[in-house]
Amino acid sequence: MARSGGTMVSKCIGSMSGIKLFSEIHPDANHVAYMNVTDQAHRWYGLATQEDIDRQDEFVSGVKNIYQAAERQNATMVLRDWASIDFIGKILNPEPIYQFQLNAVLAPHFDLHTCALVRHPLDQWLSTRRLKIFADKLSPAEFFYGYRRYAEAIGNRFVQYEAFTRCPKTHMQKICEMMQIQYDSRFIERWYQNACITGDNKKTSRGTSDSEAAEIRPLPRREVEAALADEAVGNADYQKSIKLLNY
Repeated sequence: MARSGGTMVSKCIGSMSGIKLFSEIHPDANHVAYMNVTDQAHRWYGLATQEDIDRQDEFVSGVKNIYQAAERQNATMVLRDWASIDFIGKILNPEPIYQFQLNAVLAPHFDLHTCALVRHPLDQWLSTRRLKIFADKLSPAEFFYGYRRYAEAIGNRFVQYEAFTRCPKTHMQKICEMMQIQYDSRFIERWYQNACITGDNKKTSRGTSDSEAAEIRPLPRREVEAALADEAVGNADYQKSIKLLNY
């Protein structure tokens, strides 16, 4: 989901040898050029031509074509989902469906190996509410409900963002095991230079990258007003989420 550290972790995954990562891919966003698999394949990896883009394949056909192009280069295709559409809504899809649409659409055609990234719900809300696309459109209660549904949907196939920032190599190995991709320890030196990503907004992110030190580090919690802290503590969805995700 948005503001869970997905940009940084995706930059790490995409910097590993043999990986072609496509960022914030979702069936409902296929019409958005820079979030289209074929467009990203063309701009970032040279896996598609302008003719491929002009053809405007429907979603599954586009993914299949680029998957085959990656296979011809002996590369592994990784899709970074845009799960906020499914569990929070407000963007493109006003009514969340509370299930992973990307998985549902691709599962009949591919053998999928998944891993979810999670962040403490209070920290994630403090960051999410700063985004213009959610400004005055999303309440804490709505967010915590969507977050709880997300926590239930992922089961035990997740890595905590906070744990990743403390021990990135250890937790990258866990991610690679779940996704059945080849681990490459050199990501730790390469990740911050990886520009094949969406959502890398330095104005709103405190932890995406540090171009001078290339340091992956835990972030302190933003200041929490008393009313929000009380609301979180008294919210059943919040309480269930932190239990499900071991916070």
